[in-house]
Amino acid sequence: MNAVVAGTGLLPWQEGTWSRIEAMLEAGRPPHGLLLHGPGGIGKRRLGARIAGAILCGGPGSGPCGACRSCHLLGAGSHPDFLRIEPGEGEAVIPIGSVRNLIDRFTLTAERARVAVIAPAEAMNQAAANAFLKTLEEPAGNATFILASDAPGRLPATVRSRCRKMAVPAPARGEALAWLETKANPALARHLLDLSDGSPLAALELGERHGEEALAALRADTAALLDGAADPIEVAGGWRKLGDGGLVLSALFAALRNLARRGVADPDRLYAAVDDVVDTRRQWLEVPGLNEQLLYEGLALRCAGTAA
Repeated sequence: MNAVVAGTGLLPWQEGTWSRIEAMLEAGRPPHGLLLHGPGGIGKRRLGARIAGAILCGGPGSGPCGACRSCHLLGAGSHPDFLRIEPGEGEAVIPIGSVRNLIDRFTLTAERARVAVIAPAEAMNQAAANAFLKTLEEPAGNATFILASDAPGRLPATVRSRCRKMAVPAPARGEALAWLETKANPALARHLLDLSDGSPLAALELGERHGEEALAALRADTAALLDGAADPIEVAGGWRKLGDGGLVLSALFAALRNLARRGVADPDRLYAAVDDVVDTRRQWLEVPGLNEQLLYEGLALRCAGTAA
């Protein structure tokens, strides 16, 4: 393989998974439905795009070669036989209109190989999932549908059962950290990886979204809060200004996990704080219209001094 299509290069921890996929492709036609599942932030979409490049590549070998017309079109984002289906910007759901567009486009070009990557697949609403199921049951011509999912259990069982499943493992921490340290300084890389639960692409996105200074301030404020050296109301105000509740909860959980590793906190207080963070995360995800300031202030007051 002389080159790779932009955005489809293998990440270091994907070599083993790609070997299995390559063997599958070389053995014959790929399945109509392929479900790539594993933790978020490890590159499943990128892997899906690489599979699409291999299927559509017109060059020699198992592809993508990076040199043929098909690979150039993929690299430019203008290949007529490749489609990405994902939520719109700022949206959390894939609507039925996106799936209908996929069906219409693929029906019109049924004689050619076509590939769609749907990610995250569990974001399809009920109507979209039902429409997609009909397409999976009666695929038009030479079509391949690659579903990338962080939570395959949230997909309808009927969709899962019609796909070939392939687990995509997360990288070991050392491997993820080595890669991330090529993008950020070592101290920041470790912090980002802690905040993203070991998912390197999620860590990189987090760093790009918030910046080193804001993340360092969050870490310092959270540590001071747990040490009993910061005013909880002031810390809660800083959390709110950050504008990312998921990040705040991840930072607090990572700091508590660090206390547990060091064994420097009373176990009962530590476990109570962890339970509090978990319960707050559940509320954040499930209860609409929460008063953020009250939520942050209550959490900060209850966790203050956990390490003291």
